[in-house]
Amino acid sequence: MKKTLTLCASMLVLSMQAQTSLPVDFESTSPVFTTFGNSTYSIVANPDQSGLNTSDTVLETIHGNETWAGLFFDLSSKLDFSSDTLIKVMIWAPTTGTMRLKLEDKTDGNIFWEADAAVAVDSQWTQLSWDLSSVDTLYDRVVLFPGWGVSNAGTFYLDNIEQGNASGLGLREGIVSKVIFTPNPANEFVTIALNATRGRFAIVTLSGQIVASGDLTKGQNEVSTATLANGIYMVRVISEAGEAVEKLAIRH
Repeated sequence: MKKTLTLCASMLVLSMQAQTSLPVDFESTSPVFTTFGNSTYSIVANPDQSGLNTSDTVLETIHGNETWAGLFFDLSSKLDFSSDTLIKVMIWAPTTGTMRLKLEDKTDGNIFWEADAAVAVDSQWTQLSWDLSSVDTLYDRVVLFPGWGVSNAGTFYLDNIEQGNASGLGLREGIVSKVIFTPNPANEFVTIALNATRGRFAIVTLSGQIVASGDLTKGQNEVSTATLANGIYMVRVISEAGEAVEKLAIRH
């Protein structure tokens, strides 16, 4: 759609753009966003501290009445995708649908990259990722369209906008040792070894459905997998030390 090529028209500029860097987790000073398409935003308490996201503070954005409505923020330096090739965003959406990510040169909106990701679950936190391994242009503006293609799509929540790689460990996750699951493949149970004081886990299907979640304590945590179907899952562990995502096979 032509209207996504430039964001000059129909924008509500909230204030002078703040400069920032990734990751953005809204727990400390947040960037100033510019909204467009009649969207609004605010920083609020996490309305759903369960599943994949137990953080305290998130971004709330109420979708405008345009199919291309959204918001953006500027970075203090350009993103380099030579090693960390993914952009990841956590989203809580009122309905399933599509989210579009667009990266721009903030001095020239005609220099950009954009792609869509499917929001496969609604009314719960899920993580979306975009692969930029083939991108060699550097960008310093992050544009988010959480309800792409729909008018008046409702209220969305966003969190943990970060750059990472295919292993699932992003820049802010690098301080966490690799989470250990045993056995893997699992049958009746899996033991999650946590090296932090406390944390939470979520077992997620490849389509994004959370099938198990709960609290973790330091050391060995036994989690039942007896009722889960055979297959490949992703297990996300969140603790005060950071986050990690690992692949888990279940075979009965």
